[in-house]
Amino acid sequence: AAAFYATVGLTPAVAVGLGPAGVAAVRALAGPLLAYSVAFNALPFARKGRAEKAAAAVEARNEARQAWADRVARPSGGLREKLSAAKKLAPKLLGRGRVAYSTEASADDQGLTGARVQDDLAAFDRLLKDE
Repeated sequence: AAAFYATVGLTPAVAVGLGPAGVAAVRALAGPLLAYSVAFNALPFARKGRAEKAAAAVEARNEARQAWADRVARPSGGLREKLSAAKKLAPKLLGRGRVAYSTEASADDQGLTGARVQDDLAAFDRLLKDE
């Protein structure tokens, strides 16, 4: 404790000058000041750890994207067939003005009802799993 008080400038000579009330005030402030100093130094370390974890997640996601990009750039036989079929199907899917979805009409008018959307999503998931 004496070393701590010395670091805040409470030497015996200062303590005599402050008197009993001054020393009590310094003792009362010592705990909160210590907690503040610990938090002041600990919070940047915690933030750094969280930032590094987020950066690692982004790096992993980028590596996965690069792996998929490499796979599309050099497709296997089955993937080449699927990409070719998708290119042939694209003009049929894209309607007037080559827009797949428009906000000009409501979703119901475009046939995008809940059941149909769920069926389309399920079919898309099956295609992904078939690869």
